[in-house]
Amino acid sequence: MDLRLGLDVAINSAINFGKSAIGILTGKFENVDQIQNAISKGGILDGISDLIDISSKRAKDKGLITSTIATAIKDSKNTIVKSIENNIENELEKQVKSIKKISDYSTKWNNCYDVKDFEGMEKALKNIKKYLKETIPLETTLKEARVIENLHSLIKNKGEFNLTEEEISLAEKLAN
Repeated sequence: MDLRLGLDVAINSAINFGKSAIGILTGKFENVDQIQNAISKGGILDGISDLIDISSKRAKDKGLITSTIATAIKDSKNTIVKSIENNIENELEKQVKSIKKISDYSTKWNNCYDVKDFEGMEKALKNIKKYLKETIPLETTLKEARVIENLHSLIKNKGEFNLTEEEISLAEKLAN
């Protein structure tokens, strides 16, 4: 079972890495890990940057390109990497703003609900849906965290790790 879990983790990591690379090109990421893979020290952008630096240096050293072209390649690479980093930073800012808007419109929906203003509820819901489309889907991460909280509480209260299938299923259902 440990081998299977290890394989699942490796496969999911590889998929996430690939999606990070695609996110760099498209500016769209499915989760925070993908953004982190793209911009972290030693991440995808650093790897691409290093590859270009090494390649242009070797090409210059072997006389395949001139020193001027090698410098131009490095300068262009730095401009492109900076632009990508700025785009990712802008995407993160957009995500924060979208989450704030969702929170604001959720408050408005609740206020309209309290005064039985269905029209206001509809308007708030329309805006919630609009901003949800722009937000990285965090539901899976939040649900997983809630399942962990529930399982941890069960183990703590029982004083043992032997949980029944029903207890595990209940912990998962309560997380929804």
